[in-house]
Amino acid sequence: MPVVRRIACVGARTRIVVTGAVTSTKTTSHGGSPAYRCEIDDGTGVIAVLFLGRPAVSGLVEGARCTIEGTVQDEKDGFVVWNPRYRFEAPHGS
Repeated sequence: MPVVRRIACVGARTRIVVTGAVTSTKTTSHGGSPAYRCEIDDGTGVIAVLFLGRPAVSGLVEGARCTIEGTVQDEKDGFVVWNPRYRFEAPHGS
């Protein structure tokens, strides 16, 4: 399966590996369990990332740069990646 490297090119069930900045975060619930939701912006678009069963993810705060890897799901509010692998990246200019 090909890997998409820009948010602008995602579709449902595509595999994504993208680096961007966290633009928003919130704790919510999904199916009665806590979930931590972030939005990642790579300059070509924004995608939601959802960590099920977690009220927070240490370090994933607004402004943090990270790379996420996972499979894109199509939900009523748009595309989302559930429980992706992630790693932090150095800020621009570092």
